Amino acid sequence: MEGGSENKSHKMRGELLKRVQSKLDKGQSNNSISKQEGIREGTIRYAIQTGRLKKKQPKARATFNRSRHYV
Repeated sequence: MEGGSENKSHKMRGELLKRVQSKLDKGQSNNSISKQEGIREGTIRYAIQTGRLKKKQPKARATFNRSRHYV
């Protein structure tokens, strides 16, 4: 398989890993980051699942319970 760049897996290391983490910290989506960085969205998902990246946690929202009190 010569020039198999289309099926080449991408390893996230060094500066790329830092750039992607910075973008995740700012709340960017995996999809938008993958397009900007030229990598597959699945590569970002895999790095999150394996603990190499951390996805920004959404802010907790107030919920309304049945007794009409905000929790």
